[in-house]
Amino acid sequence: MLSKKFVTENKELDKARCKLEIKILKKECTRLIKELHSRKNASIIVVLQGLDASGKDGIVERCFSQPGPRFYKTASFKKPTPEELSHDFLWRIHKECPPKGVIGVFNRSHYEDILVPQSYGWIDEKELENRYESINDFENHLKRSGTYILKFFLNISYDLQGEKLEERRYNPLKRYKHNDSDWETRAKWDDFMKSYDGIFENCEKAFEWINVPADKKWQKDYVVLKEFHKTLNRILKDE
Repeated sequence: MLSKKFVTENKELDKARCKLEIKILKKECTRLIKELHSRKNASIIVVLQGLDASGKDGIVERCFSQPGPRFYKTASFKKPTPEELSHDFLWRIHKECPPKGVIGVFNRSHYEDILVPQSYGWIDEKELENRYESINDFENHLKRSGTYILKFFLNISYDLQGEKLEERRYNPLKRYKHNDSDWETRAKWDDFMKSYDGIFENCEKAFEWINVPADKKWQKDYVVLKEFHKTLNRILKDE
């Protein structure tokens, strides 16, 4: 299953220190985002991948709402529409990529077109290898074009996911998130983890995967913001 480097909780992190640093990182990222926007020499795509209830929506809301919507291009990739299925699987992804100076935030991504078909047995090994290759080519193309990709895997534990899905079913304030299909996906947990293993092994040629411990909200925010801040600094320094 997943490598030991992929943890659901990092016990070495200090909560008080991280929460203080989160406030500082948000202010710093806001300043750097404005600078990137004014230069218009590069763009960033933030890929948020993770199973249901891992906190993708929350990360978008808490970490990628400032300094305002004009600095972001957000996209959520769910079940492909008939039009999307009539094209190659990367067509719907490429048209959502941000222009230079803008941050793209992908709630799920092109990796859904490996995870779901493979976990449900809809594609064979040859097609799986083709998709690995196509994604690597696609990400390398974006890299050469001045787009940096931060690929976050929000790693929630099996037990906590079950608790959160139950809460969505019975808590009126969370019920808007409930979807019966989430339980179907949960039943295929091992299949999805196996698919993620293949992605981590085969799709790091252009950009590496970053593990986000997803059992604690403050750890998620801290890891995502720290890596985002690091990337912004690196881009602006290089430019």
